[in-house]
Amino acid sequence: MAPKHTILIVDDDPLNTRILSEKIKSEQYRIITAENGVECLQKFEKHSPDLILLDIMMPEMNGIEACQKIKADPANRDLPILFITALTETKHKVEGLEAGAVDYITKPFNTTEVKARVATHLALKIARDALKNHNQILDETVKARTTELQSANAQLKREIADRKRALDQLQASEAKSRAIIAALPDNVFKTNKDGVVLSCKGSGPHPLLQSPDNIGKALDQIMPPDIAAQTLDHIRQTLHNGNTNVHEYRLTENGSWQAFESRFVQVAAEEALVITRDITDTKKREKTLRDREAQLRKENRRLKSSIKERYRFGDIIGKSECMQAVYNLILEAAGSDASVVIYGESGTGKELVANAIHSMGDRRHHAFVPVNCGAIPDNLLESEFFGYKKGAFSGADKDKRGYLDEAAGGTLFLDEVGDIGLNMQVKLLRVIDGNGFTPVGGNQVQKTDVRFMVASNKMLSDMVSDGAMREDFFYRIHIIPIQLPPLRERREDIPLLIDHFMKLYAADAKNIPPIRDDVYQSLLNYDWPGNVRELQNTLHRFVTLKKIDLMGATRTPEISAAHLEPELDPELFDYWGLIQEFEKKIIAHALEKHRWHKEKTAASLGIPRRTFYRKLKKLGINAA
Repeated sequence: MAPKHTILIVDDDPLNTRILSEKIKSEQYRIITAENGVECLQKFEKHSPDLILLDIMMPEMNGIEACQKIKADPANRDLPILFITALTETKHKVEGLEAGAVDYITKPFNTTEVKARVATHLALKIARDALKNHNQILDETVKARTTELQSANAQLKREIADRKRALDQLQASEAKSRAIIAALPDNVFKTNKDGVVLSCKGSGPHPLLQSPDNIGKALDQIMPPDIAAQTLDHIRQTLHNGNTNVHEYRLTENGSWQAFESRFVQVAAEEALVITRDITDTKKREKTLRDREAQLRKENRRLKSSIKERYRFGDIIGKSECMQAVYNLILEAAGSDASVVIYGESGTGKELVANAIHSMGDRRHHAFVPVNCGAIPDNLLESEFFGYKKGAFSGADKDKRGYLDEAAGGTLFLDEVGDIGLNMQVKLLRVIDGNGFTPVGGNQVQKTDVRFMVASNKMLSDMVSDGAMREDFFYRIHIIPIQLPPLRERREDIPLLIDHFMKLYAADAKNIPPIRDDVYQSLLNYDWPGNVRELQNTLHRFVTLKKIDLMGATRTPEISAAHLEPELDPELFDYWGLIQEFEKKIIAHALEKHRWHKEKTAASLGIPRRTFYRKLKKLGINAA
C-alpha cells in the first residue's frame, strides 16, 4: 500500500477546519490541523507535510507571513501551499502568489473543487520529486562516467557528446511529462503526422486504445474509418498551428453507446499526444436534462390548455374566468425568478397564491418564509430580517438567523409590504440588487439567494406618489403583478368554496344540519366584504354553532356591561386572569363588529396597530 500523504490545514475557524478535514480525508491522506501561523510552523517542523491548506486572516501570525517563513528555506521551494481565504481582491491573490503559494482558493469554497486542486498539486509534487530523483541518479551516473572519461582521454569527446544527448533527451522527456500531467488523461497515445501510433498508455475505459499491440498501427486500423479520419484531421491541425484541439465522438456497439473527448497537444515538430477520456456519463446527464426540460414544457403546455377545466389550483378554489386568468399568471410567475407583487383585498388568499408560485418553481425544494410586515415593530425589523450576532444588544446571548437566512435558496413572502418604512426599504433594496446585508452587531456582509414576493391591499404606485414607498424599491419588486378578485366578483366560485369548507370542517363535527335553500341563497347573494376568509369563518361557525351568521347583513348589538360581565367564582378569584378574559371579550366583540378587519378594529378601540397584533397573539385570538 502506498504511504499516506500528510496534509496540514491551517484556519482559525474550527468549523472551516472540520469541514475541510471531513471533505478531503481519505485512505491516501493523513490530516493534521493548526489554528494560526505560529502553530502552523510548529506542526510543519514536527510532521513535514506534503501539502498545506493555509488561511490568510489569522491571529498572532497571518498566512502570508507563515508562507514566507516556510518558503525562506530552499528545501521547501517545491512544497505546494494553497491559500484558502475569504479575501477576494486581486492584490491579495498577487501577494499570496508572491509569498510562494501555488494556488489561491476563495471562500465560500466548493469542496469538490478543493479536493480536485489538492489531488492535482499532490500529483504535481510527486512528479517533481520523481523527476528530481531521476535527475540525481542521472547526475551521479554522469559524474561516474566523467571520472572514467578523465582516465581515458582518447574517448573524451565521444563521452561529452553522449552526455549532451542524454541532457537533450531528459529535457524532452520533462516537457512531455508536464503535458501529460497537465491534461490528466484517461488514455494517452502519441502519433506522428500520418496518424501512426508511436506509444500508448493509460487505463481508461476506451475499448480501442488499451492494447499495446496498437503501437506501429495507423489510426484507420484501430478506429472506425470515419472517426479515424476525423482524428487524423485534428492531429494535422494541431501540428500545423500548434493549438490544442478538442474532438468529441461516439462508439456504438450492440445498441449501446459510449461518448469520448479527445484533446490534441503538439509535443514535437511532427508528433502529437491524443488524450482521450470517457464523457459518457456527462453526455447522458445532458440528454436526461434535455428530455426532462422537454417533458416539463410539454406538461406546462398541457396544464395551460386544460386550466379552464380545473376547479382548483393547488389550495386555491375557483373555476371562474377571472380565477383562470390568475392561474395563468401563477404558471408564468412559477417559470420565472422575478419578483412578484400580489394585490387583493383582505381575505382573498394572497399568501396561497405566493405559496403556489413557490411550489411550482425551481425553488420549491427550499423554504417558503411568509412574513407579516405589519405585525413587526419598527425597532425589530432589522434584527428580524437580517438576524443578529451574540452580544449585539442586551439579551442577545447567541447568534440568531433572520428571515433572509431562513429563506436562502427559496422564497421570502412579505405580506402588507407597504407597512415597511423607507429606511428598511433601502436595506432590502440592497439585498434585492445582490449587495447583501449585515446582521445586527456584525461587521461582515453576507450574500443570500432569495426570491422576493410581496402582497398588499393597497396600490403600491399610490404609495410611491404619496412618498410612503421609494420609487426604486417599487420598481424592483413590481415585476410581475397579480390582481386577486374579491369574492363578490366571482360568485360562481362560492358553491365550490362552500363545498370545500364544509368537507374540511365536517370531518371533525357531528350532526351538522343541511344548509336550507333560502340560507344557501343568502350565502350566494351576500357581498362577503371579508372575502374567502369571511366565508370560511362563517361556515366554521355554522359547523360549530349550527347557525349561519352573516355579520354584514345583521345589526350587531352594542357592547354592554351585562353582555361582557365575566362570571366570578368567589373561591377561584384571579384578578389578572379576569382582567385578561374581560379584555379578550372586548376585542373579540369588536372584531366581530368589524368583520375581523384588524386595522379597522384597532382604530375603533384606539389601540396602535402593532400593539393590537401583539394583544391578539398574547390572548390567542385568531380569525377562526
